[in-house]
Amino acid sequence: MIRLIIDSGSSGSYISEFVACKLQLKDLGHETVVHDVINLSNVDNSFDCALNVMEQKTICAPIPKLENVKLIEEFINCGIYLSDLTVNENFCLYESNVNEIHGLIGADCAGKLFTGEIKNLPSGLVAMNTYFGWTIMGRTGEGCSASEVLLSLYASDLKICDLWSLDSLGIKEPSISQSKSEIEEAVKDHFVRSLRRDDEGRYQVTLPWLEVHPEL
Repeated sequence: MIRLIIDSGSSGSYISEFVACKLQLKDLGHETVVHDVINLSNVDNSFDCALNVMEQKTICAPIPKLENVKLIEEFINCGIYLSDLTVNENFCLYESNVNEIHGLIGADCAGKLFTGEIKNLPSGLVAMNTYFGWTIMGRTGEGCSASEVLLSLYASDLKICDLWSLDSLGIKEPSISQSKSEIEEAVKDHFVRSLRRDDEGRYQVTLPWLEVHPEL
């Protein structure tokens, strides 16, 4: 058994290089990534299917298993049983950490796997049933993840004016670093060096670009 996530925001489905190697999956072809075929089934083997997936070294950071007793009780009371909680870790395939995610089902396959059964839970979470078992979506409202804090701090450091800075676009006159006479001389030199005459007798000259400008 491997732990996987469903992400409808991803256009493709992926499997980790580790699992692809362990299961000796057959390559369908090579592009920027490797295409494989993987056969998946639910815990009791009552459903199985073959998916075309792309090979990726790392799917995402490890996701800890649920330990919130209240939520676990809520799931049980609502008739929701997660294989992530009931299956012995010894049957789970992982490289160094049992919390590793080794598969991602994207929008190309996810729609075919949902049964249509949805339960809105008292905690605010939403349980959606798939042919592989239940999957949980939503937020519990408890705390704020470190990644969200870092993202917020990073965003707050940005200056809005930098987003449309003319200098960043390469069209602002660089008079701060060069005098007007130096600029005029450079323009004349560029004109003489790039002036050409095509087969129809028309004169052509290339446009000048800033040689020193900040990276976008």
